[in-house]
This record gives sequence, structure tokens and C-alpha cells, in this order.
Amino acid sequence: MPKIYGHKVGVFKEELIPLVAPSYDALQKKLKRYEDKQYGMKRLPNGYGGNGRNLLVDYDTLEDHYKAVIPDPRESEHPLLPFFTEATSYANYFFDFIRPNSGQLKKKEAEKYILQANVLNALTHLEEARTIERLTKGGSLRKTKKVPSLIESLHNDVITFNNYLLDNGYTEHKLPGNIRKFTVKFELFKSEGPYSLIRDPEGKTVKNAEKNNILTKGLLNSLFIDETKPTATQVFVRYNAFLDGYIEVINKNTGEAYNPKEFKKLSASSVKKWLASYESKVGTHHIRKNDRQKNINNFIPHFSFEETKYAGSLLSVDDRQPPFYYNKNRDRVWFYNAIDVASGAYVATVYGKTKKGLILEFYRQIVRNYHQWGLNLPHGLEAESSLNSSFTSTFLKNGAMFGNVRIESNNARGKVIERYFRDMRYGLEKEDLGWVARPFAKSEANSGDPTAPIQVVEYDTIVQNSLQNMTKHNNMPHKRVADMSRWEYFLNNQHPDLLPTNYKLFLRDLGYHTESSVNKGIVRFRNREFILGSKNKIDTGDRLIALLKQIEGREIDIYWLDANDGSVLKALVTIKGDETFVCELIQKPKGSKSKLEETPETALAFRQFSAYVRTVTEFIKTQKRAIDPVAIIGEVPKTISDSFVMPGLKPRIDFDTENEAGEVITEEQTKPEEVGLSWDQKFKV
Repeated sequence: MPKIYGHKVGVFKEELIPLVAPSYDALQKKLKRYEDKQYGMKRLPNGYGGNGRNLLVDYDTLEDHYKAVIPDPRESEHPLLPFFTEATSYANYFFDFIRPNSGQLKKKEAEKYILQANVLNALTHLEEARTIERLTKGGSLRKTKKVPSLIESLHNDVITFNNYLLDNGYTEHKLPGNIRKFTVKFELFKSEGPYSLIRDPEGKTVKNAEKNNILTKGLLNSLFIDETKPTATQVFVRYNAFLDGYIEVINKNTGEAYNPKEFKKLSASSVKKWLASYESKVGTHHIRKNDRQKNINNFIPHFSFEETKYAGSLLSVDDRQPPFYYNKNRDRVWFYNAIDVASGAYVATVYGKTKKGLILEFYRQIVRNYHQWGLNLPHGLEAESSLNSSFTSTFLKNGAMFGNVRIESNNARGKVIERYFRDMRYGLEKEDLGWVARPFAKSEANSGDPTAPIQVVEYDTIVQNSLQNMTKHNNMPHKRVADMSRWEYFLNNQHPDLLPTNYKLFLRDLGYHTESSVNKGIVRFRNREFILGSKNKIDTGDRLIALLKQIEGREIDIYWLDANDGSVLKALVTIKGDETFVCELIQKPKGSKSKLEETPETALAFRQFSAYVRTVTEFIKTQKRAIDPVAIIGEVPKTISDSFVMPGLKPRIDFDTENEAGEVITEEQTKPEEVGLSWDQKFKV
């Protein structure tokens, strides 16, 4: 069947062989023979039928006796028919479409839209072909005395196409018979596609019956969330009492009284069915239960993730109180714990009688532990919101202490560590003296009698038992590698891409602060002496000299953290009043005075500090050699004028030894009348 391409019709080679030529080569030769002549069969240019990949012959250049055998698709039963196809894409679109308030389209509605979309899609191709045909033949798209306008002809074709549809087993397309409404619908389809055909696609139009239904459902929900927590039967009784005028119902938010005439009678089963429906429970149960964890478990779908394989990829942290009382007031010890998700091992814990101060000390402990084990800090952290949210702009922001931080707001199911807490409570801890059961636990084996007498356990005993249980937990088999403990898995499967710990990113916010000064390249701090360094090494050479030029004799701020053994884990320095870290402090190494008692360690310490001192002494020598001696001739004036003269002051007489010889006045030459004269009388100043 020939195919229409705009205003051209292409005929495939399969329809021309052997009718026009006995073979494909013969057909090509025939086309070549007429290629440059004004008559004869012509090939359609490249661009038709897939960029020239198929040989297409122009139907209009065929001889009449060939046209009699090969029908012209433009003269088919209906002008739309050559373009009309049942596109799968439209069927998929409408059967998948969902209105927000009413769900998927009904089957009959979807089928109506599919047919309309196929018809309008065919019409766009017919419009394109007719536009080209009219313009190339000197016609007009507007209405003339002889020819209707383009849109009128298209509308007429759409209306008459219903006859073809009915004759061939389809239903009517039900596109508008009014040309103005049809034009609007056609233009919308061309600009918005199949979406434009759907009536009320957002589901905002509500019929009166549906409005009444919504009001009724809303009132039933409101009655159900009453503080008395009524049953569905009690709601039914109250609803009927409201309809009969025995009780009045008022909206607490607006103060409006509900009108019984706007509501209809309902059966008890209808009320129960509605209140038991998902649509009702998802709202009412959240208010009635007021238990966020239970509501999350009952209504919110949970995520599923691939198991974390590498230690250090993710740390899960949270607080908990082991189920033991340390006094008769039922007080319990507070712990804050961290578990490496891949290994399941506890990697940090702190404890106290209150939460106060726990969180900062907890993160310090993480740094201490990982430093002691020689490991880089983990990349990811998941934590609860209450204690951690205030640090999300300091050491818990992404890229500071951890590469990625996720804060879960009161969502126990969102943190891996909660599962380990449950295992600890009903596993190892259950065997300890004084274990407190939950009175309403789901499992009968884990529930207890709330009226049973309180069993008190010493505070220190609870702490020691808890630490021992964590130790046991870490030494138990890993869940995936049975011949390896959790702790062994943690140490041997660290992620290879973990970045070195950058203390500059968080030590200012997490560590301690001390003020000091630098004197001769030495800083006194925590009753010890420290020297200047970087990257855990003592600085020497040009870097040390540059540092001394910058901070020698200056007041400094030290941000530091202690290790598990009490030593300084890391100490970073800023010049007082500045925020830039310029160096770190390294504890001054000590050599051995006695060669007999010298060890490799003290020998290395002596060499290291010797290099430090040598850098300073060499710099002093360099500076001394750079100084040239000079001679000073003349005297710098000490006064700027001679306007003041001290009365009674004897003048100092200077003689120019080169130009004038001074006369020595002997005692005999002194005249008696000159004795006792004032300074100005003598010299007539």
C-alpha cells in the first residue's frame, strides 16, 4: 500500500516489481533513465521514507495503467483513513492515568479518550498534508466562495468519520459537533496532547452527592477522634442523635454548628465500614493513638536497602536506657552508643545518670577510639534529632566530622541501631539480675507484671554489666561471616575509600580550648612542653622558620582533644583573634642524658629535637651574617630649636681646632669685677 508523506505519495519497490520492472536492478535503471527528463517515473528525494533508506517512487509520476493497479491512498474510503492508527502510546497513557481524588479512569472513559486521541492525531497529519497541498497549488487556508476554510474541511471530515467507525466495529468518537468547540479542543490537543481530553484531570469537580458524602465522612471522623475514644458503634449512636436533634455538634476550629439537614441517615454497618477504611484510619488513628512510632509501623511503608558491606561506611547512633533500676525511684542509666552498621559492632559508648553533656563527650569518644585503633573516621552517620540537631551547623554538618549525616526525627525504624538495642534487651541483658520487662510487650515471654516489686541494682554494677554485654556482643559471630566475630569483621573490612580524618574541620567545635603563647618555639600547655609541627610530625627547615616568623612571641588559642590514655590526641593552633589554623602542637621529645640508658626511642627523640634546634640556630647564624657593621659620623640633634635658655646655665664653649686656636685664660688674668656676673651679662646674649 502506498504511503502519504505530506503532499506526496510514495510507492515501495515491492509493489513495483515485477509490475513496472522485472527486478530491483531493472527498476533502478529505469529510474536513472528518467532522472533528468521532464517526463517518466521519478524517485522521491532523500528525506522521505526514513532519510532515503527505502527506495520510494513518486506515485504521481507513474503511468495511468500502473495507477489503475496500484490504488491512490488519497482517494480511499475516507480522507482520515490513511492517517488513522490505533497508537499503543495513547492506550498506555489513559489506562495508567490517575485522578488525585478518584483514582484510575474507568474502562469506558479511558476507551473513549483513546479513540478521540487516535482520531485527532490522524487529523493533525491530514491538516499538515492539506496545508502543503493548498499552498503549493496557490490556494488559501481561509474560506472562499468555492472552497471552505481549512478548519471547516477538517471538522467536516471528523464528523463524517463516525460513519466509517460505526461501519467497522468502533463506537462514535463523540468529538464536538459545534465547530467553535471543536476548534478549541483540536488546538488544545495539539498543544497539550492527550491530557487535554480528560475531563477534570485533577479531580477537583465534585458533584452535590459527592459533596454530601465528603461532609458525612468528615463528621464521622471528627466524632471518632473524640477524647473519649468512642467505638464505631458509639459513633453511630452519636451520629443518629445528632440527626434527630438530641445533640449539637460544633466545629472547634471555626465555631460553626453543623446542620443536621445537610447529612443523611446511615446504617451501623456503613459507619463501621467507613471508620475501618484506610482513608479514615490513616487520619483518625494518628490522632487517637498519638503514638508516632506505632503510626509509622502501621501506616508508613518502610524502605529496603542493600546490606552495608564495608565497615566505616555508616555509623548508627542513639541513646538508650538499659532495663535496670539503680534506685527505688525507677531511675535508669543513660547510655549513648554507636554501632558500625556493616559489622554490627559497638564502636563507642558513654554513660551517665542524665543526658546532660553526654552528646559532646560521645562524639569526642568516637574520635578517641578511632584514633587509638588507627582508623579513619566513618563516612556516614545516622542519628536521632533531639540531641543532634543543634550540631548540624558545626561538627555534624556534611563534610565536617562525617562525609554524610542523616538526622532521623523520632523514627526508630529509620535507624539500624534500634534493632541491636532490641536484641540486647531480650538477649544478653535478659539474663542479668534485675531485668525489667515491658508490661505490654507483644511477646508473652518478654512481658512482665507492672505491679511486681522494684528490684534495685547498683549503678556501677549496671554500667559494668552493660559494658561487658557490649564486649560479648562484639565477640559474637558476624551475621554473614560465621567464622569471624563482629569485631574482627570491623577491623578487617574497612572501606578502602575512607578519607583521612581532618581534625581542622571539627576540632574547634568539638574539642577543648586553652590559651597560651609561643616562646623560643616552645608552647607550655597542660603542664607539658610542646613544639610546632604539622601532620603529626615536627616541623623543621623552612616551614618551621615561616611558623616562627608568624607566631613566635604571640598569644595563641589551642583547640585540642585528649586520647583515651589522657595524652593529647590532637592540638591545633590559631593566633589569638584569628580563626585560621597555622600549625599543630607535638609533645616535645625527650632524649636520654645517659648513653648507657639510651634506647632507640630516646635516641630518635634526641635526633628529632636536635633537628628542631638546629633549624633555629642556623637561622640565627644566617641572620647574623646578613648584618653589615657601620660607622656613624656626626651626632643626631637632640633638639629642634634654641628658643629656651635655662637661667644661670654656663655655656659650653666649642673650639674649631682647625681654624682658630683657643686662648687659655689663667687665674691671674681673671678680672675681679667679672666674678659673680650672670651668664647673659658675661656673654651679652
